[in-house]
Amino acid sequence: MEKLGIHSLDRGCIVIDIGSAYTKIGFIGENYPRKIVKTSLSIFHHFKQFHPSDRYSLYNCVEDKKKLKADLEIFLTQLIFNELMVKIQGKNVYLCENYYINRVFIETVAHILFTKFEV
Repeated sequence: MEKLGIHSLDRGCIVIDIGSAYTKIGFIGENYPRKIVKTSLSIFHHFKQFHPSDRYSLYNCVEDKKKLKADLEIFLTQLIFNELMVKIQGKNVYLCENYYINRVFIETVAHILFTKFEV
């Protein structure tokens, strides 16, 4: 039986919870997040105000989707490589979804994780 150490934790699944103030990242099986960092506010400046009764505004509330994607790529790269310091290719990643965050935001994060980080 292998001892629990850094090498065995690297094989675990990664959990990412992007909040409006703080982002938490860690591994499944740990009691606490490995890192808690301030969420870059620039990724939330891409949303414009919308009225909840307008059912189509949920999909059109992002002003510049390309800029949002670029800012999220920078944020996730710093988060994964600088804070967590692990290769993420081929690992399972669990993204905690907040129901108050726009669906376009979650789909953009998932798209970046699939295409750039190959998870």
